[in-house]
Amino acid sequence: AGHERKTTGRYYTPTSLIQVLLNSALDPVIEQAIEEAKQEWNREGAKSAKDSFEKEKDFASLASLRLISLKVCDPACGSGHFLIAGAHRIARRLAQIQAGGDEPPPTALRSALRAVIAHCIYGVDVNPMAVELCKVNLWLESIEPGKPLSFLDAHILCGDSLVGVGP
Repeated sequence: AGHERKTTGRYYTPTSLIQVLLNSALDPVIEQAIEEAKQEWNREGAKSAKDSFEKEKDFASLASLRLISLKVCDPACGSGHFLIAGAHRIARRLAQIQAGGDEPPPTALRSALRAVIAHCIYGVDVNPMAVELCKVNLWLESIEPGKPLSFLDAHILCGDSLVGVGP
């Protein structure tokens, strides 16, 4: 008695720990992607006001592509608590860049969250029920009427991420 969670690999990660992990591991990667986009963008000079306007749009596109190319994988995703928090962190930054402000509109945030979940989020868990729960949670976070989320089956998989490690 009392060992069921340990033997089945079911653990809950507190939100406070997830936030610390995202602050120390994901935020620097996000900022690095944006910095790389800025460096590439600065190599090209604007010659006129029209060029400057087009260049701003180019920066948003370039930074968006850099952010969407990030990958977050949780090797023991459970219900997806960490993956959802990570997706929100990337999506907020993506929406800020695309909308051009610190407080993006809810529609931009929803669209960015869907794009991040579609392109950046991956997970594995040994528990088949946890995998299904993770998919449902990600689906609920990124639902947009009329748009399917069939990619979740390829991004969230059931398996043992500790292959070769004995009990």
